[in-house]
Amino acid sequence: MRYILGAKPNDHKFLFEYVEPSSRMIMLETVDHNDMQCQHRYLIQVPLNKSHPDLMINFLECWETDPKGKRQCFYWVTDPKITVRNVEKIMRAGRTR
Repeated sequence: MRYILGAKPNDHKFLFEYVEPSSRMIMLETVDHNDMQCQHRYLIQVPLNKSHPDLMINFLECWETDPKGKRQCFYWVTDPKITVRNVEKIMRAGRTR
């Protein structure tokens, strides 16, 4: 079974401390059909938490800016490998409820 789960900085402190300074973080910017600017950053194969460092996940961060300048940020952990080709698809799937 595959997963795309929302993550919050306060709930996953180890994860966010691990990914923030990483030089391996890949960044991609897009503009969708509603003129929404999206900045995606992702990192593959990172430990989910300190207690289980062998449990590796993929981390995705998305900053969305609407045409009026309002910004929102979303974070997910997932098991499918994130690539330039599928990052937006994973983000859209993560945004669905």
